[in-house]
Amino acid sequence: MTIQLIRPDAAYQASFIEAVAEFQAEEQHNYMNLDILTLQADFPAFVERQLSQQPPFPGGVGQTLFWAVDEDGYIGRLAIRHALNDSLRIFGGHIGYNVRPSRRREGHGTRMLALALPHTRNLGIERVLITCDETNIGSRKIIAANGGVLEKVVQLGFREEPTLHWWIDLTQQ
Repeated sequence: MTIQLIRPDAAYQASFIEAVAEFQAEEQHNYMNLDILTLQADFPAFVERQLSQQPPFPGGVGQTLFWAVDEDGYIGRLAIRHALNDSLRIFGGHIGYNVRPSRRREGHGTRMLALALPHTRNLGIERVLITCDETNIGSRKIIAANGGVLEKVVQLGFREEPTLHWWIDLTQQ
């Protein structure tokens, strides 16, 4: 199956809503504020909000959101942040991604990140910061497979798990 990164699209309503239910079952914070009934009632309006490249909250930075899809539907999401603010330098970095639980361990995260790097380079970003929990073995493998070099491990006061800071040099790719 061929995975591709696309801009959010209402054609993926059913598989997106199924993925939201999966993420909520494991209490993924990025999806806990989404109400499935509201999504079902007006999914095109939700998609339109997702297409905005404006900061998602006050003090945030512009970002481009992609959905990873294949023939079976929605796989996950990936956000490329156009700049780093003080907060993103500590936690979050330039790229954040997640793969729905039922599609993990199939190589999708590695491919998603690989597909995102040319988009990131086109924004003029030469070095990409990505952070992940120290215990997130899957994400560590994804970042390393895409040329990530571990810079440091930090213990943030607002998180139990230590956070890893990785850099990918896009001038070398």
